[in-house]
Amino acid sequence: MQINFFTVSLPENIPTLKVSLEQLNNFYQSPPFTIICPDVSAHLFIESLAKFDNIQILCESSILDLSDFKKHVSQYLTSLNSPTEIHNRLSWYYQQALKLAFLMSQPLRCFPLVMWDADTIPVEKIRFFNNNHSILYGSALEFHLPYFQTMQKIYGVLPQRFSAFTIQFFTCTDQELLCLRERLQQFLPQPENASVAEWVSQIIIQSVYNTHQTFEGSLFSEQELVGLSHMLANGERQRTLTYLRWGFSGLVSSRQMRLIKLLGFKHITFENVENILYKKQGWISLLIFIAKQIYRQRLRPLIAPISR
Repeated sequence: MQINFFTVSLPENIPTLKVSLEQLNNFYQSPPFTIICPDVSAHLFIESLAKFDNIQILCESSILDLSDFKKHVSQYLTSLNSPTEIHNRLSWYYQQALKLAFLMSQPLRCFPLVMWDADTIPVEKIRFFNNNHSILYGSALEFHLPYFQTMQKIYGVLPQRFSAFTIQFFTCTDQELLCLRERLQQFLPQPENASVAEWVSQIIIQSVYNTHQTFEGSLFSEQELVGLSHMLANGERQRTLTYLRWGFSGLVSSRQMRLIKLLGFKHITFENVENILYKKQGWISLLIFIAKQIYRQRLRPLIAPISR
């Protein structure tokens, strides 16, 4: 089964993308990989990743301009007679709109599809699908309540028991895409004259603002949106996925990477890659970080299962 990958990336994630592409190409036989990036940075991605012949560079404007996304926000707030001052987090919501718009505009022949975060490097091969269904993975690290308040607004009901789907990727098959579309149509029908990108933007804007009356903070997650739709559709339970995030002080060496793989972690994420790009990860701090994560992601869930 041929899997297609895509990501939304800024130039600062090019160093991690280089390593990630090497790993993904090895694990999945050089799958098609689309990189959505700012128009002004496209030449940097093309030059820096020239050796990878399985990638496609796609400019953001071919999907949705940031200025148009901000305009949609302003128009919606104006319709509610709400203040339309500048909101600092709109670029963050915009990159989620790009991911969802790309996902939902792909022809069915392009599935199954995996969105992979640009700051994340796979440590070993992850099995994404089983019998044309996404394998549902959950995190023992994440549970950001505002995400699920927004998801409740969109879906009306959430599973009784679930872990967070914030695992730095999401997956989708052709049938799961149809289910997701149907659920979103129930929340906000797509206007006949609106593009997929405009429709997705309105879903994010209206669900966030109608739930929280602000755009400040992290109030929407495309990974939770997709994952919960899959779970509501098939009722399967999640498998815990272990990974390392938010604890690196430098780039890991090949020996450190082997240890991380040996201990069963599936991927690592460099959230602050621009700050650690020219630093080496210390062994002592890495071992302390790993020990804490083994407790949080493996031992603690056995003591107190996640239930929301």
